[in-house]
Amino acid sequence: MTIGQRRAYGHTAAPPCPPPAGLTPAGRPPPRNHRRPPVVYQSRNPTFHTSGKLPVRPLIAAYTPAGALRRYARPCLSHRLSTITRMRRLLLLGPLLVLTVGCGVVQSSEGEATDMARDTAREAGRLLHSQRPRTAEEVGRSASGIDGVEVMRLTGTSTHEGDGVDVVVRTEGSAYNGWFDVEEITVRRCFSVRVSSSSEWDEEPGDVACPDGLPLAFAPAPEPPPLPYEQLRAKLPRVPEGGRADETEVRRALTAMDLHPEIRTEVRTGERGSVGVLLSVQGNGFDPQDCLLARVAPGATEVWVPSRVQRMPGEGGCTIANALDPLPAPH
Repeated sequence: MTIGQRRAYGHTAAPPCPPPAGLTPAGRPPPRNHRRPPVVYQSRNPTFHTSGKLPVRPLIAAYTPAGALRRYARPCLSHRLSTITRMRRLLLLGPLLVLTVGCGVVQSSEGEATDMARDTAREAGRLLHSQRPRTAEEVGRSASGIDGVEVMRLTGTSTHEGDGVDVVVRTEGSAYNGWFDVEEITVRRCFSVRVSSSSEWDEEPGDVACPDGLPLAFAPAPEPPPLPYEQLRAKLPRVPEGGRADETEVRRALTAMDLHPEIRTEVRTGERGSVGVLLSVQGNGFDPQDCLLARVAPGATEVWVPSRVQRMPGEGGCTIANALDPLPAPH
């Protein structure tokens, strides 16, 4: 069966572009004994060949100039025209893509700056989260000390009463997009942060309108009175070996020291003729408590501050029992 007959039955397909010079349609050099196939002419009967056996279509052999033009030039031209059409469609879609981006499919710089301001408020909520009871003033003072946070309003009395304390904070965020912005975009937004015994550590801050006026100002937190370590060491009596400490004499020494009213004192007589002394200030129940211990015993008068671990709530470091019978040092 000739090439033309195979094309008539659909066994071959024309390549999109003509092959390089000197190559066959299959892309291979012709063999040495290659012969140009003869021209096959159509008979007057368009359905049957002169032999009357094989049906053929009106066709000129592939290797004649006219056949080569029909076989290669027309498909190649169609291929190139379709490529140009696709490129023109892509060029038309370019401005549409720019308009789509500009209309809000991609987040604007103002939205990114607002998200940054919200992240600052969320971090403030994490830092304020605690189970320790605090007043609204204490929460506001702590919030105002966080970098990038301004306290605009406080609602509530304490963290463990009702819904807790609601803090309205004002934060700032910046963003820049080189495609659309002439300069960096900076926004200031307000968010509501809830601080209570039931609030979550990573709770999402709520968007609120910024109150009018300036941020709230807070006075520094009052410092607890210092415990008189050196004064106590100098005023406590010394008891010689074989003697016995007198609790009344120890109390008299403490009275003469004129201690701060916020310093709580406790004195107790223990076994083996010793007297224990505890000086402490009120703690918050969560942080280490400030305290000072002393023991007046025959032959030795000692004054010391328990370790931080022992001064934690529930550890028993700041007790009169620890003054009479000191706990072992933590590992």
